[in-house]
Amino acid sequence: MLIPVSTSPWDPSFSFFSSTKHVTANPNESETVDFGGKSGEKMLTVLRPILSAVPSVLKWSAALFFLVNCRSWPLVWHFKVWRPIWRYQFRVLFLRMSLLLKSRKEKQLAMDKFFESFVPVGKSPFEAIGTYRTWAGPDDCDFNMHLSNSSYAKNLDMARFNAALSFLPSGFIAGAWMGVGATHFKYLREIPIFSKYEMRTSIAAWDHKWMYVLTRYVTRSKKKSNSKKSPSPTPGQATPPVGTPFMPPTHTPATTHDTPSCLSPYDSALNDLIASLSAREEADGATLHCVVITEVCFKIGRITVPPSVALAADGYCVPPSSSSSSTDILERAEPYSRANPPPHWERVRAMKARGNFKPLQNFLKGGWKDVPEEERWWMSALGGEIEEKRRLNLDLVSGVQRGMEGARYV
Repeated sequence: MLIPVSTSPWDPSFSFFSSTKHVTANPNESETVDFGGKSGEKMLTVLRPILSAVPSVLKWSAALFFLVNCRSWPLVWHFKVWRPIWRYQFRVLFLRMSLLLKSRKEKQLAMDKFFESFVPVGKSPFEAIGTYRTWAGPDDCDFNMHLSNSSYAKNLDMARFNAALSFLPSGFIAGAWMGVGATHFKYLREIPIFSKYEMRTSIAAWDHKWMYVLTRYVTRSKKKSNSKKSPSPTPGQATPPVGTPFMPPTHTPATTHDTPSCLSPYDSALNDLIASLSAREEADGATLHCVVITEVCFKIGRITVPPSVALAADGYCVPPSSSSSSTDILERAEPYSRANPPPHWERVRAMKARGNFKPLQNFLKGGWKDVPEEERWWMSALGGEIEEKRRLNLDLVSGVQRGMEGARYV
């Protein structure tokens, strides 16, 4: 008599396509019956390589996902931020090694020439522009397939630090560092995934402590635009109201409809700034996507360095004034440069002669306070048209600061 014995589905040896065994009463005799048939064997043959490949697919998918997000690996951000410092130190090391067999005088001349090659002598602070190029990778984008708002801030660190090093190289060599007080973002257009974009950083204005740095996120169009450039706004057209910082009212209005906005004097400051920037196209016709204003200060240790002192110490100055000849024709003087330095540059050069930046460091740390008012050369170096533009731009950017300060009382 045949006794059917079926394997449980929870038994590891169970298979829907395997044979089912029947045993007889005689333990020495057994009979195997094909339960799945030929169709089951064919299906098992097809599925076996697929099922065995599943772990490999998952493994390679995880590896691919890991590689795609390589720009967000641990310590990659630190590498990108500190890369210009390491590049500079490598160049200094390479120069010192190449001068090992030179005389002391030749070494000093070569080092002075090397350090001065970084300094923007004779330029206006508003001409300095730092450009950082990158692209919107999958690790920087969100589920809407465009650059995430958090990625704007993450990549801004690299652009801002690179720009600061190019704006004030002597200050950083002398031991200064940059502190960020506030950052204000205004998003205008999205940056789609895989798009290449640039962060263009420039100096907008400064006061006795803070420097306001403007960063514009732009993309270049592949097709050349034939549209005419919009005219630049007239001075003061988008200037927000200037006044003392907002102080909250001490009484409660009778109705909610009469409640004034705590930011009403300054709530349009950022919009006015954006309007003034949007009306002016980029020189190369690039599209503006985002505008960022950053308040930064420069310090040596815990001592704040006034921006005007730091800028003049790196060679920034007003252009030479035009002179009038005997025929009453204005003759434009030769622009200032390293070959034709401004009048104050010899004083700065003496504070970092032979590659020794210690005197310059002492000057930035507070030595400038010992200079009499009538001999403060950095004031005249940044006077004239630079001072006029600084005041105009300061009205724009400081309006944003006052508006954000008023938000503290909401």
